[in-house]
Amino acid sequence: MERKQQFRARIKNINYDYVEDLMIRNDYKNIGETLDIIIKEHEELNDKDWDLEYISDRVATRVNQTFEKELTKIRLGTNNVDRNTQILIELLQGFMQFDDCDAIFTTEMKKSKRGKKIFIDYLRNAYGQTSVSPFSLRAIESAGVATPVEWTELNNLTSASQFTFQNIFRRMGQKKQIN
Repeated sequence: MERKQQFRARIKNINYDYVEDLMIRNDYKNIGETLDIIIKEHEELNDKDWDLEYISDRVATRVNQTFEKELTKIRLGTNNVDRNTQILIELLQGFMQFDDCDAIFTTEMKKSKRGKKIFIDYLRNAYGQTSVSPFSLRAIESAGVATPVEWTELNNLTSASQFTFQNIFRRMGQKKQIN
């Protein structure tokens, strides 16, 4: 067993609070064990060659750990938000029907049947279920443009990215009226 020395010392309250907090957070047995670990880490850091490569490596490791944690939170949060949003909007729709708010709100998909009512879209609130306004650039490499087409044109389309920023104006010029 390693020999230990007992002594009394006075330190600032802020330093004692730091040592005590470190002991609690890391589940160390007592203040003495905590001080031993602090001193060991201090000695190891003094032995390091504090060159740019070492500092860059430390910073990169820390940033990577932080980003990994944050991106995981975002990913998990997004999934929960999608689910929670869907539940909340369905609940809102139920309240609207219960409170007879049909004069103000509607879930009617067809714009021509909505009149001046506020449209509540409860169907497209999950991942990948989005609506896109006409002539929006798609967030893909080819930057296709969301283009309204007529039923008769569907068989002639080669892909969803057929219309691009380069050719959309030509198409608009060819169409007499865009609905």
